[in-house]
Amino acid sequence: MKIADECDVLVVGAGPTGLMLANQLARRGVDAVIIDRHLGPSVQTKALGVQARTLEIYSRSLFFLRYCSMAL
Repeated sequence: MKIADECDVLVVGAGPTGLMLANQLARRGVDAVIIDRHLGPSVQTKALGVQARTLEIYSRSLFFLRYCSMAL
């Protein structure tokens, strides 16, 4: 059986965008599977910053509130 037969959405890439997309889909009851070419998380950062629109979306989610509370 193919992955596409087992989920509603296939998210390619487990970076910040792919993870946030899968998170938002799951919150709406959509079954998503994430695939990535790497076996695990990166040991170094690859992003130089976060775009304003991304911060706006994060601010509307519980993910952002939990992350900020852990950072304090």
